[in-house]
Amino acid sequence: MLSFDKFHFSARNSLISIAKSDNNLILHSLHNGGMVPLMELGFSDAIAETFLPWELQISENNNTHRMCLFGKDGICFSGKGSSPCIKYIYMQGVYKANYVYEGKNILKLCDCFTNTVHTFKIHKGTVSLDTKDSERRIYKDYIKITVLPDENGEYEFTLRISTSESSVYTDLTYNEYSESRKSEYLSWEEKMKCTNECDKACAYVLWSNIISNEGNYDRDAIVMSKSGMCKLWSWDNTFNALDLADKDFDLSYNQLIYPYRFMDKHGRTPDTVTTVNMEWAFVKPPIQGWIYKQLVKRNKQYEDIEVIEELYYYMKKNTDWWLRIRRASC
Repeated sequence: MLSFDKFHFSARNSLISIAKSDNNLILHSLHNGGMVPLMELGFSDAIAETFLPWELQISENNNTHRMCLFGKDGICFSGKGSSPCIKYIYMQGVYKANYVYEGKNILKLCDCFTNTVHTFKIHKGTVSLDTKDSERRIYKDYIKITVLPDENGEYEFTLRISTSESSVYTDLTYNEYSESRKSEYLSWEEKMKCTNECDKACAYVLWSNIISNEGNYDRDAIVMSKSGMCKLWSWDNTFNALDLADKDFDLSYNQLIYPYRFMDKHGRTPDTVTTVNMEWAFVKPPIQGWIYKQLVKRNKQYEDIEVIEELYYYMKKNTDWWLRIRRASC
């Protein structure tokens, strides 16, 4: 059973993650290689959550608010009554200006701190914006947004957090977004050969921490956590490779080979890689040779000649660097 006690809510390839804090939810942006608490989703009464891999359901009095992630930077909200109150989080001592554009059923905010554009598109209901500023153009520390219900007492809107206003995506209904995510996740769960609740929790962790086609990650990369450690680690990803070896060879192999793809001319690999930068200060000893022996036991594809040739080149160069240069300097 998934819950906020142990997990953040996210999804494969999403750059958004959600955590719980007291009676509120905190929406984090993973854009530009970090994890920034961006918005607080506030509720007027005590809440109870149903945490599904593809959907969050938040119960408040007699209302249920539903949230589903789509694409890499979108989230769709649906429910009855007024939406959660979305309050931007002000980071003390950090300059954060937001420029607002209001059009028919659209609200745009340009956030200078995360360098992203936030587009609210209202499908049901009416947006209410409170900035304590009559001009509503530039402000620093107070932004509140609520979507009020339509004549049927319902609201539905999407929020897209992107690094470019020119990005295009297809409008779907909430149910269409949710069913698409559900189908995707259940196919993944089946591939992971889940037989119990622990297996399903592990499958969710792997699936929800995948990022692809973003900056340095030009193929599927499993970061250690979208709740803080939003990086590839040269050691940790080998263990992801091991777990996936008999379930998804391509994804497994990508995790093993990723650090090697950033190897310098001497054979050194970075300790960590984010979507935008790399850390070289705390390089780990090469353990890939030992992991390779375990991988072969789980999937004979690791014995294919093309795989052996590529891995041997990288493993030898990296091990030589460690033995001749890194260890010698200690």
